[in-house]
Amino acid sequence: KDLILMMKIKVKKYKGGKMLLIVCFLFAISAFGQQVDMPMTERPPVIDGVISENEWDGAYKIESNFMQIRPDFGSPMQDKTIVYSFYDAENYYVLFEVKQDTLTFTEVKGTRDNAYAQDAVGFVVDPLGNKKELYMIIVGLSGNIGDFRKLRSNLDGSEDITWDGNIDASVMKTSDGYNVEMKIPFCTFRMGNSEDLVWNINFYRRIHSKGIQATYVGIEELSNDAEFEAMFPVVMKGIKTKGKIEITPYGIFGATVDST
Repeated sequence: KDLILMMKIKVKKYKGGKMLLIVCFLFAISAFGQQVDMPMTERPPVIDGVISENEWDGAYKIESNFMQIRPDFGSPMQDKTIVYSFYDAENYYVLFEVKQDTLTFTEVKGTRDNAYAQDAVGFVVDPLGNKKELYMIIVGLSGNIGDFRKLRSNLDGSEDITWDGNIDASVMKTSDGYNVEMKIPFCTFRMGNSEDLVWNINFYRRIHSKGIQATYVGIEELSNDAEFEAMFPVVMKGIKTKGKIEITPYGIFGATVDST
């Protein structure tokens, strides 16, 4: 905070455009480095894609032109994205209010994980807060959900697309874009048993017709583990974690042979 205040004073003394650009850059780095205390809600939203009055009051809000990964690496998007998020004792909630010309929409209906070849929003989360394991959850314009898990130790950058989270999501098209509401139980992720959580998180957006992929916290370089560093920390307290049991179906086959 002291750094931000000092640079603002310098701007008043030196009004050169070049200096102003440097100040804005440092301000952005400072903001992303700060830990966010995520608000807790006692009135969970209805996951229907409709932004009802007062439904997201008190949520942590981001209004940003996300930074492009492709095609124009490091440049801000022209279309704005607004993100609201908060949590209760058992779930994390997020709303994307997406601004986009409806004539540029790309929508593909299909099965689960068929959310990548269309317009989509989502987030990357490191629920252990150690930048060793992350989960990606995206929701396409059609409502299809795509998700995967990734370990930093996988040097080839491979992703476990067999992982399926317990995700409730809904999409609603609007006159100037679309809304996506999500609800994700904390027990969906592998994380510690503490009631106080520190996540690392980043938000994602895709415009398929323009080949645009972008994130809230910009990625510094293209590499297999770049997304592990392009996140910011959030704190959530009073979490009730539940045990997660995974059941894999199997069968036992046998035969009786008459040897007589």
